[in-house]
Amino acid sequence: RRALERCRTRGVALRAVDLLADTALAEASRSDARLRRRALRGPLDGVPLFAKSIYDMAGLPTTASSAEWARLFPEPVRRDALEVQRLREAGAVLLGKTAADDFAYRGNGTSSLTGQVLNPYDPAGVRTPGGSSAGAAVVVACGLAFAALGTDDGGSNRIPAQFTGVVGMKPT
Repeated sequence: RRALERCRTRGVALRAVDLLADTALAEASRSDARLRRRALRGPLDGVPLFAKSIYDMAGLPTTASSAEWARLFPEPVRRDALEVQRLREAGAVLLGKTAADDFAYRGNGTSSLTGQVLNPYDPAGVRTPGGSSAGAAVVVACGLAFAALGTDDGGSNRIPAQFTGVVGMKPT
């Protein structure tokens, strides 16, 4: 509950959160029950995570951080992207989706849906958190989630991680 409240306040104020999942509290409760039974699914069980807005997440629309796309396709999707599915299978608590550049296209964290993602270390709002996985880096930098799933073709994950003081990886 505290994590979700921080996401609603700090995460939204920094324009880092695209959507919050209605299922997060239920996922956390199921993880707590597995912990009491000593039947955790693995090292991610109960860990609060986010996924970038371009990933499909069952129960939420896939906005791609685009206001127009969100208007055209407002319905929640019925399935998870493979990466999100694997996180759920490992017991992770998916808090929701992070803001990015529209369709992860540019590199400064500007979303037509949520606005310019703000760097948490620059209250004046002058310095960019980088992009396109800006929201993912910001939620981790602020401690809103342990980690966030981003994407990286040309630095979209590593650059915002560097600009906000967290680790970003580009897997092979």
